[in-house]
Amino acid sequence: FALSVLICASPSSALAAEAQVTDAKKGADLPKQGGAMPAQQAYIVSCAADDALLSQCVSNAVMKHGAVAISHIAGLASARERALRSVSRCVVGTEPHPAVSEKVYPDASVRRALFALNGFPNGFPEPLPAHGVPGCEQLVDTFELRAIVDKASNLFVNTLEPLVVPGTDGLLDARDGEGVERAGAYTSFAQIYRDSDTHEHFRAFYNPFQGADPPTSPAGWESSQAAPPEIHLHEDAGMFVASVPALHLEIHPSGDGAMLAHESERDAGFAFDLHGDGTLTRISPEHASSSVVFWLGLAWRDWIHPVNPQLKPAPHSVHLKTPPGVARLWYGKIHMLPKNALLPPDATGSRSTYAEWDAARHAVAASLLRSVTDDAHDDAPGSSNPAAVLRSQWGMGRRLNAVISCFPGFPSPPPSPPPSPPPSP
Repeated sequence: FALSVLICASPSSALAAEAQVTDAKKGADLPKQGGAMPAQQAYIVSCAADDALLSQCVSNAVMKHGAVAISHIAGLASARERALRSVSRCVVGTEPHPAVSEKVYPDASVRRALFALNGFPNGFPEPLPAHGVPGCEQLVDTFELRAIVDKASNLFVNTLEPLVVPGTDGLLDARDGEGVERAGAYTSFAQIYRDSDTHEHFRAFYNPFQGADPPTSPAGWESSQAAPPEIHLHEDAGMFVASVPALHLEIHPSGDGAMLAHESERDAGFAFDLHGDGTLTRISPEHASSSVVFWLGLAWRDWIHPVNPQLKPAPHSVHLKTPPGVARLWYGKIHMLPKNALLPPDATGSRSTYAEWDAARHAVAASLLRSVTDDAHDDAPGSSNPAAVLRSQWGMGRRLNAVISCFPGFPSPPPSPPPSPPPSP
């Protein structure tokens, strides 16, 4: 897609020539959504990257819903598949490694992840932490995907700039190196974007391979876990998230296998609640392979000065459902706020920078996690039953989520079940 229109173009735009090859078999020749947004739709708005009305389409969608997909991005379908296959080979079914975080759920399903902080210091992706670990030699195949998503993020920010009202008091206040508070220090989204931290996430969720043939049709998914893990409806901290829709791969003892249908075809996986009424809205399956999906974070409600119109974060959830022998693979990049950005004054008139706020919430989380670990062992003292320990840790994890959700930027806890009706007389 064209990079010449970017206000905050990345030096990685040198890769643009490589990305001009259209992958017609994987989504690049699918129907496109132009600048006009339909009144109602089954899926989130999808705006074609090469459409002349791209900026109008994106800004309309973000103003209304806080989320949008930029689709028909040249080279993305093949880059997404190569990158997520390389991540699968690195983290699925391999021995645990310190560079790979891991969470095991009570049903024995596993979530593993690779993270990178500010992985584009020179405008080009840096190696991921697990690069060079046995089994992870092909992580270099993630570079093209990361570069394409980075360029799409530049494009997304560029489309929002017209929403800044000229002559206003700026978008963010900041505290400079001398400790002086500067009102309206950030006057454009490009400035905020350029000075912000970024957190990259590669995640794999899977049930360990048990020798069974992986299902090849949607019907094969119905008999999987009765109550799979779920990331409940929440809003993310920071400015925005850019991600590619998840890819589902068969897992074979000899390595990764065929791709399965996109999860939106099963009304599963990732979804937005864009209308606030519990109606879930998903990415169109036909656009999934060629799209980068963007959604706004809490910064628009709690930090950034009002723009015209006021933008809002997009609540979303993820229902993790994979039968044995299938891995769900995902890549996302969270754009936070500059460390020196200032919160609005609290009731006492004091103000925290984003760095201070972020450090405080992580300290709270770390303290609670230590408590969770201790309590989990106390709840199952001396137990030789791994399932009992896992159930205990899972329950404590839910309690942790309920506590830290009171801190701004943490996911909301799941709603409490309704009280049981009184017994009949």
